[in-house]
Amino acid sequence: MDFTSFVEFTPTFIERVALAFLMFSATVLFIQFLVQKLMLVAKGEPTNRLDHPFARAWRFIRDVAFQYRVIRGRPLPGILHAFVFWGFLAFLLEKLYHFPHFFGVVFPQPIVDFYHTILVRILCVFCCVVLLGVVGL
Repeated sequence: MDFTSFVEFTPTFIERVALAFLMFSATVLFIQFLVQKLMLVAKGEPTNRLDHPFARAWRFIRDVAFQYRVIRGRPLPGILHAFVFWGFLAFLLEKLYHFPHFFGVVFPQPIVDFYHTILVRILCVFCCVVLLGVVGL
């Protein structure tokens, strides 16, 4: 199977405008939601969030990136949940490659070569792992 071939797609002007409008609308709604949450947090007790930066960074890496708390609580469902989470991150990386193409951005050849020779194969593995996670949950 040839993983390096893909279908060329050239969006129309209307499609590009529609996507740009939807992206702008989603961004505005996200910012409104974020401001509401930040205002709620600002009403609480003042807390120093910059203390212990290395401990906080390690806790983020351990609990969020490696899904430690989820896996520790229920090992099998936790691992399956982690597979799905890591798959979302991997496919986000793919979308960051494909999305600019919609607006006519052309990447330098080394990035294109890396995507078509390495990243696509890694994403195929992630696809299988995510499928395992979803079916297992």
